Order: sequence, then C-alpha cells, then structure tokens
Amino acid sequence: MQSLLISKKEFLGLLSVFERQQPRLPFLRTRDISQPPPPGELWAIWAEDESEKFDLPTALVVDDADLSEFLAMSVTFAGTFSPISSFFHIVPWSVFRLMQPCGEWRPSAGVLSSAFVGAIRGEAMAETRGRTRDAISLRNLASTLSYSAARVLVLYGRSSMMDLLFQRWSEARLLTGQGRRFISLEALEVIWDTLAQVSQPREDVKSPLLVRACLEIQRYGVVSAGVWESLAGRLMDYDVIHRDMTQRKEKRIRVFERFLHSQSSEYDDPIHRAFVSGYIACLVSGGSWSHADLLLPLLEELPTVLIWYGICVGLCPQSTLLADGGGIGHHIVRELLRPHSILSRPHFDMSCDELKVRLNSANGLGPFVRWNSNLLSLELLPGVNSWVVWPPKDSDELDERRIYSRQAYESFAQFGLDLERLRERYRAMLNKVASLESAESSYPNRQIKRRPRS
Repeated sequence: MQSLLISKKEFLGLLSVFERQQPRLPFLRTRDISQPPPPGELWAIWAEDESEKFDLPTALVVDDADLSEFLAMSVTFAGTFSPISSFFHIVPWSVFRLMQPCGEWRPSAGVLSSAFVGAIRGEAMAETRGRTRDAISLRNLASTLSYSAARVLVLYGRSSMMDLLFQRWSEARLLTGQGRRFISLEALEVIWDTLAQVSQPREDVKSPLLVRACLEIQRYGVVSAGVWESLAGRLMDYDVIHRDMTQRKEKRIRVFERFLHSQSSEYDDPIHRAFVSGYIACLVSGGSWSHADLLLPLLEELPTVLIWYGICVGLCPQSTLLADGGGIGHHIVRELLRPHSILSRPHFDMSCDELKVRLNSANGLGPFVRWNSNLLSLELLPGVNSWVVWPPKDSDELDERRIYSRQAYESFAQFGLDLERLRERYRAMLNKVASLESAESSYPNRQIKRRPRS
C-alpha cells in the first residue's frame, strides 16, 4: 500500500491531469497512516507505486470534520468523475481507524454462515408477511438490514462498526423516502447484538440469556433446562416438549399448536417469546426452512419470530438451510464472503455520505450514471452496501432532484404537528358553537331580562 498526504486542491489537480492523460505524480511512500489528515488535507492511497504508469488512488481518507465540505467540493468540481464515491472509497477517519490494518479483507463467517442466512431470509419473509416465501430474489434479500449486518460481521469480524451501520442504514432509507419497515430498528439491534456475541463468545464473562441459548443450540441442538426455564417460564414443561419433539412430524406439529394455545398474555417479554416460538418451530422442522409457515399467524404480534426461527434453524448441527429453496443459502453466503479491499475500485452507485451531501445541495441528486434505473446501490460502510428503490414507488410525479434531506423531513413533520393542533382548535370551536346552539334551542322563548339603568 502506498500513500500520499495531499490537499483538496491537489486532488482535483490529479483528476485534471488524468483526464488530459499527462502523467505527473510525485513519488509515493509506504506509510503507516496512524494519524488523521490535517485540516484541508487528505490521505490518498494506492495499491502500489504508481509513479511510473500513473493511476488515480483507490481510496481517500478524510477527517470527519472535512468530509461534507470535501464531498460538496467534489460534486461541484470533479467533472466527469461523478458520483465521486463510485470511483474512490471516501472513508472518514473514524471509520478508517476501525478498519485498520489496511489491505484486503477476506471474509469469514465460520460456523455462523447458516445462522446469518436464516436471519436474512427471516427478515425478508417477515417484511412481505410471508406472501413470497419461495420467490424472494437475491436483490430483496440484499436490501435487508440483516444482510448488511451479516456483511459487517463476516468482513470485519467486530461489532464495533455495528452501531454506525444501523445509523447509516436508517439514514439512507430516510433520505431516499423509503417506506416504513415492518420490523423495528430496535428489535433488529437486539438480534444482531446477540449474533455478534455468539460469533465471538467469551468464556470469562457470563453471557446474556439469548447468547447462551444460541450457543447451546449450536453445540447440542437444544437449549438446556435452565435456559429454557429462564426464557419460557412455566409455559410448557421442558422434558415433555423435548420428548414429544422426537416423535413423528404430525405429533410435533400438534405439540407446537398446543404451545401456541398455552401462551399466557402475562408473558410480557416479546423478545423472549419470539425466540421461544422460533425455537420450538425449529424443533418441529428438524433444521430446515420447511415449517416457516407455522409462524405466520404470530407475525403481527411478534414481528421478529421468523428471524429467530431462521437463526435457530441455521445454528442446528443438522441444519439444511443452505440447500433449502434451490440452494439460495449458498448464493447468500457467496455474496457475504465476497472479498473486499479499499485498494480496489468501488462497485456501488454512491456512498451514503455523498448521497446526503447531494440531497442537501441546491440541485438535489441530479442525473448520474448508475447500474439500475429503478434501484440505487448505496455503500453504507466500505464493502457493505444496501439497495433502495429510487425514485420511491409511492410518488408517480416525483422528481429525482427533490430534496429528501433530514431537514426537509423534520420540517414536514413539524408542519403535520401544527396542522393537527389547528384541527384540534377547529374541533373545539365547532363543539363550542354546537353547545351554544343547543342551549338556545332548549330555551326558545326565554327572555333575557336587563337591569334598568339607574
């Protein structure tokens, strides 16, 4: 890896030189980029010494405080290199610091690859309410938050970037006017925090209850009696349910139906209840996706139940999840394990950071080259992307230059609140007028006596 500390103006000069095909590049040095770039400057990174043949850098590391200004300058002056983040990985220093050591990342999912696939399929099926159980495309699966979260874990192997991913994923959907998701962001955070701890278990620390349950399913195929009692309480006897789950399939399904009827309304922890329901359905299926339909009646009450079902199925030692559905699980794992390096060119339409800057500009998003006329591939973190519909489907007359910025969203939200207050005042006035009219109609012949003037 070669790097050079340059100013923003010098970077624009490199673009100009490259367009004119006039090689002129200072010598590069192999450096350990351990400090953020000074204000007004950036780290330009090459895969190797390009002083002779001259090629543009593949990544630019920018100080967080300068990121928006640099992107705005690039949008205005970068010419035909637009979107600028489709040619260069533009990485804020706070993210680059978490990514080091730099180079090529070779993802590894280990024994959790099937569990990741189960979570991704569960979220996709829940978002469609089960209407497309066997016809979900890879594009739909790649648009889930679970896909992006799994990519972070297999690519970087650390959960420290997960908070940033959740923030950027929700921000990207807000900026592009996507519809409301069925599963809340908070519920997905709980799930992926659990899987992050399962991927890196610590023997010296007592793990949370859901983490212990997942580790037991991974090792033994079932949870222990102690974990079951902590999760399910007295809903069903542990020995009875696990003994009956060794019977033929019809018997297992009846046990599951009996479990559904035995659930108490006082069982007020929806996360544990969703996990237990998914776990019992997993025991019915024997490690396959074939019994996901059993959980569809619970979706409205427990939106994450299909995700927990997919995770439990994927964790089972006898899981067949990768081969189910025509081998769609193998395709998901192939995409999750795709190597990534900031020393190679991006393969997305635009980064989330550039999208935000463009939408906040006077010209809006404007025309730009992309892979698909109806979809936008956004880079949330280096090597981690998500697909969004653009323009959004809910507006036939939407101009792509319309600004979907956070400020605009908040302004519309405030306008809605003001309008609702105005409606309340109008209703109060109508009620007052109606009460006065009712009082007058009750006493039609009443004469109002006036006191004589003194």
